[in-house]
Amino acid sequence: YLRGRKLFQKWTRQNIDLGREMFERAVAIDPNFAAAWAGLATAHVHLFGCDSQPHLDKAREASARALKLDPQSAEAHVAAAQGLSMQQRYADAAAEFERAIELDPTLFDAHYYFARSCFKSGDLKKSLRLFQQAQSVRPDDYQTIYLEALVLTQLGRGDEARKAYQRALEFTTKYLDLQPDDARSYVLGAGALARLRETERAKEWADRAISLAPDDDAILYNAGCAFAVVGDKE
Repeated sequence: YLRGRKLFQKWTRQNIDLGREMFERAVAIDPNFAAAWAGLATAHVHLFGCDSQPHLDKAREASARALKLDPQSAEAHVAAAQGLSMQQRYADAAAEFERAIELDPTLFDAHYYFARSCFKSGDLKKSLRLFQQAQSVRPDDYQTIYLEALVLTQLGRGDEARKAYQRALEFTTKYLDLQPDDARSYVLGAGALARLRETERAKEWADRAISLAPDDDAILYNAGCAFAVVGDKE
């Protein structure tokens, strides 16, 4: 279970799939382990973004199993909420996220994924508030700061966004000192560099991310965004 959680935080398709395998092993060892079922549901939700309907069906089954085993599990409610958000059932998802936060206000995933869901639904102000809450729970998470900066940009708060991108880049650089082969760090860092108009460095980081994960759709998408920002349309 802990291996699965660690792998999932790397946020590449390969690592999410490896995390799924770890969660499957965990529930095979202990079929009554609610948190592992919640982790499995979350992995399938994100693989659904890359793949097809069967992953979403498996996510529903796993999150339902987690909630049945432990209705008070904040992680299980987050897993259910992510599946609903993926289906664009944002109001239903919000209810599950809010229940998760009520059960465990210190659970990073509840704030973070709720913020992402609000961003998708267009509720930018709530998204910003939730990203800030997620950051207060896990201050060293570079992804949260980057996404906070993105929301600030969308809200037209350019000076605040620039400061956030600078902080995101500082955190990303520190993270890469510890994890030098982390593709997601490079690709999000490329986005921050692009927004800060460090064009050549942005391109280098985007290329580095692609070389580390050439078949990962999320990496390619974010690299494309970085190249677009610096004007490299081709």
